[in-house]
Amino acid sequence: MELTAASALDPLVARDAAEPLGSLVEGHRRSSRRRRERLLGRLRALGALSPPRERAGAAILAPVWGAASVRADGTEEERLRQAVLIKELQVATYDTLERLAKRAGDHATLAIARKARTEDERLARRLVRHRLRLQYAGHEAPIL
Repeated sequence: MELTAASALDPLVARDAAEPLGSLVEGHRRSSRRRRERLLGRLRALGALSPPRERAGAAILAPVWGAASVRADGTEEERLRQAVLIKELQVATYDTLERLAKRAGDHATLAIARKARTEDERLARRLVRHRLRLQYAGHEAPIL
């Protein structure tokens, strides 16, 4: 899931690499790779991961990721909207993992899931703010 989501954000990084948004997303992608390794390590420690299963999560979510994928040829606003959707899907996934880990008393997995959810929520909020700035550029600021 992490690698799929990270690569789905590639169009934002490719176009805006020199911009604050591009550097923000690039930093988040590096964090996502580290998070993936921690999650895989946790699954191995629990004895729940064998090589064929490593792709199971991505396969289950594939139709959703396809619907939420960021098109490189889309407008910047469209790319931001899709990126927010991807982050929201990740937040929901980590929220579920967090709840399951809490119920199971698995504090190590709980900590990983909580940190991941927090990071994804933070990026989603920043993407929304960037989208609103873009949407209202040159217009009177909206009342929020």
